[in-house]
Amino acid sequence: MREASDLIVVGTITKVQDLDETNSVLWPGSKFRGVEATFAVSKVLKGDAATRTVVLHYYRFETEWGRPANGPCFLNLTPTDTNQFLLYLVRDGASRFAPVSGQVDPLLDAVRVFPPHSALPSEIVGDWRSQDGRAFIELRADGLCFMGAEIGGAGITTYDAKNHLLTISLRDDHSGNANQVTLIYDPDAQTLKPREEGFRLATYTRQSKELPEPFKKAIDFSKVPNSFK
Repeated sequence: MREASDLIVVGTITKVQDLDETNSVLWPGSKFRGVEATFAVSKVLKGDAATRTVVLHYYRFETEWGRPANGPCFLNLTPTDTNQFLLYLVRDGASRFAPVSGQVDPLLDAVRVFPPHSALPSEIVGDWRSQDGRAFIELRADGLCFMGAEIGGAGITTYDAKNHLLTISLRDDHSGNANQVTLIYDPDAQTLKPREEGFRLATYTRQSKELPEPFKKAIDFSKVPNSFK
């Protein structure tokens, strides 16, 4: 998809607008409503680095028009959605874009949603290792991370400073499954350990405040889970 895309961005929704457009050729015997969603761009992964807003053209079901059995997998975007989106796009006219995978099933690949992640405090940023040295967690200040263990892959984090809870959401590189792990940070012992007893992850100690070179660069957003809902 990357090669076929004209633009790949990360952004949040600022506006969703129904269009006076009906598509009756996308699916036999059905018609759908045209929609435009405007995104505020926070990161450009491919395309014009100066891009700040993107208009995405897509379609949705209209209740009174019905929904075909085994039909398209459409987007359901709202202007109040606080999630971030990874968009793989192709040009659709002079001023807007469309999903690179096409209009029938854009949610499966071209438009990926992941929850907001939070910046991490300096005391937990860095290179964490298990006691046996076989597993690691790399935590970046911007809330992105990478785990290497029985569960491993790129992910995003949220941190509850009041309760010292670090939640990591990632897609396991081994199984492809989405996983969510919660660890307790002990500021006295300076350890991270699983909140659930008996969980297979180990206890981690911070080896360095600095990340190894490969993790100082931006983690590939395409490897972050599509959704945890």
